[in-house]
Amino acid sequence: MAIRAHTTVFNKQRSDSRGGMIKSAITYSFASVAQNDFTYPISLAGAKSVWVSNATAKEAAEFYLPVYDGGEIDIDAEPPTQNQMSASFVQSSEDAGVGMDVVVPSTAGAGFIGGSCMPPALTVKHKGSTASTILIHITY
Repeated sequence: MAIRAHTTVFNKQRSDSRGGMIKSAITYSFASVAQNDFTYPISLAGAKSVWVSNATAKEAAEFYLPVYDGGEIDIDAEPPTQNQMSASFVQSSEDAGVGMDVVVPSTAGAGFIGGSCMPPALTVKHKGSTASTILIHITY
């Protein structure tokens, strides 16, 4: 099930050299996301990095690319996903994924997507056993 209700809990802009305002960072909060629920697809156009965390506990999640129908994100698809993003798992210091730009949220901490692997949009599947609040932090 796709969780559509979300709030913007942080939204920061900065001025450019010509005095115009450009996005700097934004954080979305999806409350009461149950196990195996998906977040509403979020556009990542122009993003440099994305951090995803569970606010209530350190619980696992998975990154998915949303379904595109006719060049638009299909927000009504159930489930709202096309493909799970491949991710590197950092299990110990010997296995550290140096240079990897996709790390999924786990019991060890928040997940991350770096600029060289930035998809056009993202939906997150909550894998934790209890309902949680998923935070998506985007920097531009």
